[in-house]
Amino acid sequence: NKCAVDFTKNIFKYLDKWNPVIYKQVAYPAIATYEINPSNIFAMKINEDLTPNYQPAEYRGGKTAFSIGVQKLLGPIFDKNHLTLNDQVITIWFVISKLGNIESVKIAEPVPFRIEDDVLQAVQGLKKWKPATMNGIPVQQNFSLSLRFEN
Repeated sequence: NKCAVDFTKNIFKYLDKWNPVIYKQVAYPAIATYEINPSNIFAMKINEDLTPNYQPAEYRGGKTAFSIGVQKLLGPIFDKNHLTLNDQVITIWFVISKLGNIESVKIAEPVPFRIEDDVLQAVQGLKKWKPATMNGIPVQQNFSLSLRFEN
């Protein structure tokens, strides 16, 4: 619409400090694409430095409480299978959804095959998080957690 076109023209005239791409000491022109949706911009609460207001996801009790909770859930799994990890670090990746649920859980390091499903299920069974927000709107967040298991 005409409003969006005029708005974009007014914004881009102030973006005059662009630098070319430099590769092996040679300057090359580059193309950048930006989507500007005026209705979203006017609805946003933007900080003085023009960055969106991002709040990361929070676990009730904080990241330490989450780590302790995961270790308490995983301890019995390792005990049941008579496994020791000898100070091994296991990194777990997952997504915290817009609703605060844990999704897409993956284990970075190999763990004994017979317990991988138990570990994934234990992490997915943890209580909900307060989701991340961008300008007050819930957004998903990728998260990783490294756990050190000591004997």
